[in-house]
Amino acid sequence: MNRNFKVVFSKARGALMVVNEATSSVQAKGTKTVIAAAVAALSLGAGVASAASQTFTDVTLDAGDSLTVTSKDGATVYTPAGTVTGTTNATSDNTNKTFAATGDTLDSGAAVYLNGGVLVLTGTSTDAVVKADDAANSKTTSGTITLNSVASAGAGTLVTYDDLEEGTFSKLDLNLNVFNAATGGTAGNVTIGESTKDLTIKEGTLKTGTIEGSSTAADKKAGIATITGKNLAFGVAPDPVGDKGETSVTNPGFAYDFDNAADVTLNVTAKETVQFNKGTITNAGTMTVTGESGVFVGNQDLTVGKQVTIANTGDLIFTDTTKVDFNADYTATAGRLFIESKANTISGNITADSLKFGIRITDSDTAKETNQVVITATASGTNTIKYGSTVDVKALTVEDAATTINGTLKAATTAVTDKTTAGLTVVDTTGTTGKKQYAAVSLGDITVGSAASGAQGNTSFTLTNQAENAVEASSLTVVKNTNASTFELDAGKFSVGKLTNQGNVTLKAGEFSLTGEGSNASDATITLADTATASLVIAEGASLQNQGDITGTDNTKGKIKVSGTLTNLPKIEAVGGNKAVDAGTITAAAVEVDGVLSTALDTATYDVAETTINTAGELQTSLNARLDGAAVADQKPANALEIANTIDLAGKITAAGAEVPNYIVNATGGAFTIKEADKTFNTVQVKAGAFATDDADVTLSVLEVKETGTATVDSGTLNVTTLKTAATTNTVTVEDGTLATSLTGLGLKYTDSGFAAADATTAGAGKVEGKSIVLGTSSLLDLDLGSVTEVTSAQLTGLTGLVSDDATSKGLIDIGATQIKEVKEAIKDGKIASTALSSIAGVTNDTIKSVTVTGLDEVKDHDAIYGAIEQADAAADSKDFTINDVSLTLTGTGNLVSYTNTTDGKKVPTLSTIKFTTADSELVTTGEGAQIGQVGDNDQNGSLYVKSGDLTANGSVTINSLEVESGAKLSIADDKDGKGYAVKTGTATGEATAIISGELAAANSDVTFGSTATAANADDTYSFDNVNKVTGKLAAKTLTLAGDMLVNQGGTVEAGKLDATGKTVFVGDSASAGSLSVGELTAGSIYADPTWKEDGSAAAVSLVAVKKAAATGASVEADRSSIVSVGTNDVTAGTAAFAKTGFTLAKTDAAKKEYSINTKTVNSVVYAEGLQYAGNVYAGNDDADVSIDANSMLLIDATKVDATGEKSVFVEAVNMAANSVLYVDNVKNGDKISLTATTTGTSINADLVHEGDLLMGADEDQFKKGVLEFGMYDKAEVVDTLGDVAGLDVIYGMYENGENVGNTNAQFFRDLMSSQTSSAYDSAAGEWNFQTIRTTLNDVAAIGATTGAQAVTMDAVNQMADTVAARTSILTQRAQGVNVWVDVNGGRFEGKKVMDGAGYTYDIYAGTIGADYQFANGAVLGAALTIGTADTDSKGTTAKTSMDSDLVGFSVYGSKTFADIWNVAGDIGYLQASNDVTESGYGFGDFSEDVNAFTLGVRGEVLTKAGSVNIVPHLGLRYTRLSTDGFTAGFNTEIDDQNIFQMPVGVTVSADFETSGWTIAPKFDLSVVPTFGDKDADLKLGITGVSASDDLSVRVIDSNPVQATLGVSATNGAWGFGLNYKLGVGSDDRMNNSFNANVRYAF
Repeated sequence: MNRNFKVVFSKARGALMVVNEATSSVQAKGTKTVIAAAVAALSLGAGVASAASQTFTDVTLDAGDSLTVTSKDGATVYTPAGTVTGTTNATSDNTNKTFAATGDTLDSGAAVYLNGGVLVLTGTSTDAVVKADDAANSKTTSGTITLNSVASAGAGTLVTYDDLEEGTFSKLDLNLNVFNAATGGTAGNVTIGESTKDLTIKEGTLKTGTIEGSSTAADKKAGIATITGKNLAFGVAPDPVGDKGETSVTNPGFAYDFDNAADVTLNVTAKETVQFNKGTITNAGTMTVTGESGVFVGNQDLTVGKQVTIANTGDLIFTDTTKVDFNADYTATAGRLFIESKANTISGNITADSLKFGIRITDSDTAKETNQVVITATASGTNTIKYGSTVDVKALTVEDAATTINGTLKAATTAVTDKTTAGLTVVDTTGTTGKKQYAAVSLGDITVGSAASGAQGNTSFTLTNQAENAVEASSLTVVKNTNASTFELDAGKFSVGKLTNQGNVTLKAGEFSLTGEGSNASDATITLADTATASLVIAEGASLQNQGDITGTDNTKGKIKVSGTLTNLPKIEAVGGNKAVDAGTITAAAVEVDGVLSTALDTATYDVAETTINTAGELQTSLNARLDGAAVADQKPANALEIANTIDLAGKITAAGAEVPNYIVNATGGAFTIKEADKTFNTVQVKAGAFATDDADVTLSVLEVKETGTATVDSGTLNVTTLKTAATTNTVTVEDGTLATSLTGLGLKYTDSGFAAADATTAGAGKVEGKSIVLGTSSLLDLDLGSVTEVTSAQLTGLTGLVSDDATSKGLIDIGATQIKEVKEAIKDGKIASTALSSIAGVTNDTIKSVTVTGLDEVKDHDAIYGAIEQADAAADSKDFTINDVSLTLTGTGNLVSYTNTTDGKKVPTLSTIKFTTADSELVTTGEGAQIGQVGDNDQNGSLYVKSGDLTANGSVTINSLEVESGAKLSIADDKDGKGYAVKTGTATGEATAIISGELAAANSDVTFGSTATAANADDTYSFDNVNKVTGKLAAKTLTLAGDMLVNQGGTVEAGKLDATGKTVFVGDSASAGSLSVGELTAGSIYADPTWKEDGSAAAVSLVAVKKAAATGASVEADRSSIVSVGTNDVTAGTAAFAKTGFTLAKTDAAKKEYSINTKTVNSVVYAEGLQYAGNVYAGNDDADVSIDANSMLLIDATKVDATGEKSVFVEAVNMAANSVLYVDNVKNGDKISLTATTTGTSINADLVHEGDLLMGADEDQFKKGVLEFGMYDKAEVVDTLGDVAGLDVIYGMYENGENVGNTNAQFFRDLMSSQTSSAYDSAAGEWNFQTIRTTLNDVAAIGATTGAQAVTMDAVNQMADTVAARTSILTQRAQGVNVWVDVNGGRFEGKKVMDGAGYTYDIYAGTIGADYQFANGAVLGAALTIGTADTDSKGTTAKTSMDSDLVGFSVYGSKTFADIWNVAGDIGYLQASNDVTESGYGFGDFSEDVNAFTLGVRGEVLTKAGSVNIVPHLGLRYTRLSTDGFTAGFNTEIDDQNIFQMPVGVTVSADFETSGWTIAPKFDLSVVPTFGDKDADLKLGITGVSASDDLSVRVIDSNPVQATLGVSATNGAWGFGLNYKLGVGSDDRMNNSFNANVRYAF
């Protein structure tokens, strides 16, 4: 609203004053005076002047003083108020003069000193100079300057004051009041300041308003208030201190506020800069802040707390030629904010419904800027959203490409308007400490272009994401009007939920990921512009329907990853006048499918250089060719799928819902490869390119290789029923695998003369050209010869002729069970001479594969499979056996290659030394219990493959490569000195030389893996194809690595010493985890990084333990889902310690405001024990030294490090980021733990978590330096916070004395006092609920009473006593002699608040049997036995208990009646209550709290009569001692014996009636039972292992219960019966209801 000001005359002040009508304290009735009245008042003042006027060269305006300057008839009039003093221009006596309202004036250029006073300029100005601070003389300025426009006849008067002294003003309030004129009038403006002067105002308020009479019409001519200067600065920012920039206590700064009224235009204009340092800007009108060298809103040196606040309901404009730095937080409401300069920097947080990057619309009758915030980069400038800033809007409009986001940008919708060229750039930054600062951008629903009528299109939006995190969007719609609009991804990752593309989506670089539904319309294009980095990803669960073009140039550009569904839609034929719609097309360098790809495979529709169908992937297509070569037609439908480009298949290819059975490979330069899959097809024709199997088991009915085609079996097995090769050049090559077929499959048959071509009519007969089968090393042609049981070596030429005789064809033809006549005859005792095998080289069978070959020193030319080898005897300590460029498989057990050493006439079986001539030479073993000697030599040729069984190497293993298959084991024996033989593999650069899938047991050996291959990293994704791997188990004394190594799939490595200089051991990968234990890490890096599940939980956890590390060149990093232990080589140590923390491993994303201290999840853990670990340790980052990133944990067990502070945990500096967790387990009072020996560079910003943090903590100053010095909080302060709660002494004492560590007996209280585990701590809010602690402790401490054990026992005693009292009463009818009686009692007893607010309910059921004897003199003596049970539930306590009681009591009683009216009775008794208690409130479970009671009572009564009514007053006294057993439920509780006295006082009224032989006696009793003595149970509280104790008293016995009994008895002869009801009430909700039935018989 508009504020109106008026000029009034205050009698109290004797001066003209400008008063705000809304707030004035000097308004009075009848003072609504306008300017004319004020002038009249001035005239009156002048008329009574009585002294000569004075001219002042300076005046001082103190608090309460004011000087008003007006104009009359062209002359300046000065009107003081208060006591204005100063210096005149008189030649003498010119100081400390009083400025009077009698025409005194200010000299030209006079000085005005504000010392709390007010200078008012109304309708005029002055050349007097208001002085600034005089720092040299320690003088400060403090006061108010008010400028008022005045108006006459609708015209305002300009008021300008430009004589403020240049400099700094400590406190200066400015009131700038303008005149708003009606249409056609003249506005009255006011201006203060001068553009050549610097002006700094530390504190105060600038307010604007309008004077009375101002127009409020919509078309008014608004007045303008202006403050100007060369450099303007408002407020003083506080000094930042500490590493978080907290506000300094010594200099909290000063605030300067702006309050711009509605209907006022305020200009803050500087020739150079405007700086808002601290204060509040309140704007209801139009406020424009203008500079030429910079406008600064807030001080960017402060990183915590924004110092400038803004409340804007008008138009607030910050504009500068050079830059605007906006460091304030801003929440848009009804106003608009405009930021305009060449370089706009947003460092604050902005929240708005709408925001635009672009040029604001100039308001007019036809158009108006509707966005709440507009940020404009002028002169081709830039906008920057800084790290730490969040811009959060509902609707974002982007009309330029000037904005870079380093911080956070969130929008519900993003619009790129018609015909604009726009863009956003996202960039991560690096902080001052070198730490990465991540940008985060979410754009909501993006629309590029406009669907509005008249829109032309040709809109473009370019997203350049150079940040690590993906830019996210809910949807992307690209509109096509007359012209198509374009979305372009220039770099980085972009993730969108829904895609609707009618125009162009261009992927110049980066990854475009679709996570929901998408459509690419007809004539729309998705362009894949770059091979290396442009990729389109269809995420799991997403789908993309393509009727347009997805294209990369000439199938050489771009990649597509399909984890969801990509459908390449078919052509839509013209129907009913609608035009035909072309089929969708896909052109790319590569497509990888883990989901579903649906497309035809003709090159016009699908032209992809390489398509990979992974295990979970499916290619849905349609058959497109015929096996007979005929053209596809209606009468000749397609029965095969022709493949024209490379397809790698591990999943499946389907047509019409079934897997495709027939393929035609016609892919010149390409291949159809079955990878690592089991597949069965009917026919594969290879016309061009290749058909290949790669580590797969494939079964084909027909394989036909013709024209220019070839086939390859690389590992695995290819089973072929019918094999056809058209020419020798149509080769089928087997490399390290098996080709399995039959005689018929090869097109052969067996005759008496050998093998011949099969008959043409033979079903399934193949046709193989000679030498067209190539068998590489370690390969087999597995032939089923059917019924052929034996052949000669000469006949084998019919088979061997089909195999290439090229030198590279070294594999074997395996004829299985078929015998070779010459071989069978040559075998004696399971052995055969090697010479007997020379004629069948290249052929093997089952017999040869298990035979022992003698006299053989070398295998060459062809592979061989034997059982074992015995070389010729030799008088030598060693003998070599050579494998020459072939593969030798030994299937036997025991000694595999040996000779007999005949030295000195002895015959000693000795293992031979196996040597290799080439790197491709290979030894394979499969037997159990196999033994071998030295393998390889310094040439490091050959490979050892332990395929199955277990093998022991009794010598060094020095080879090119080593593989131990899953389930197999290679053990390395010790030499004669007990040292394990060495293992060393070759130095290959591009391949692994060690694959341990089984077990390599070399715990006493030095193991060296020489491969220098390293993991490849692309887009933060590692590829481990060529590195050494351990998926089984490896144990080594020392492990030396020349390249990287991967431990995954549950693999474990234990190394006494690890040297991986310059290389990395990866523990875990994107699919699995591993374990690594190292005694000493001398060099290299260890990186643990398995992956998360889709829900963010840990899929598997990698474990690493390093006991010792070198000070330089050695590092270990715990990344996602991993636990790294240092200072120990026990990988379970960290796991066990972490399990106690209450945290779990799960993805915790700080960018999503997820923080470990709240979520109780961490990304990774470093556990440390021992002393001065020297290596670098990282968690979540690899900055330097010991670095723990946000949402990762450093975990320390105080009992396993030096807790005296003398020896540090680490040697290097420790850096823990904000929101990391430092968890210290088993800490006790007085512990001092030094994290680092290097305080330089140490920075601890973690959340400290330890037990007992309610009662003790670490010194904050020392904590930041990396020293954890634990001490107790002052007990008085704790008591002041919690109150003097029960049990606090024992718990506090436990921590104070260090008795908490390892004390499982105190676990409940340790958890309660620890924020990490306490039910009383709200981790989300970070606050304790002290009332919960009070309640918990009080209730747990009081369990000894709130079980009701004492109350139950006392009521049972009373019930037993009441039963006896009934037998000894003067009213009881008895016969002389023996009386036997039985009583049954039952009742519900309640005392819900008896126990200091808590209480109980219970049921007691008891039976009493007794007998007594009445003597002739009226005396009675008897005894009674009571047996009963009770069920009790506690009430009003969180320590909920239920109790089952077994009651047994015995009493002896007697009475004597005197003169038939006096009766005295007494009894003595004992009762035992065996109480079994179950506590369920806090999980303490079952315990016993037995109570024993001894009771003694006396009672006197007197019988009086009123007619037939008996009135019996009675008085008694009862003593009861309760002894309660101790128990443990939370606390160890001991309870003092209670001595309780009761004095029942009452009266009984009864009467006797005779009827039919029965005597009926109704009765009523009313009693009060005052109780005194130990009504409170005194509990002594303790904890096992804790020396301190505490005391607690709890009321358990009611003080003054009132009891009423109503009953009736009946007697007939010797029998008597009774029935009674008793009601007892007392304080604290005490109520008892009980019933009694009795029967008696008198003998």
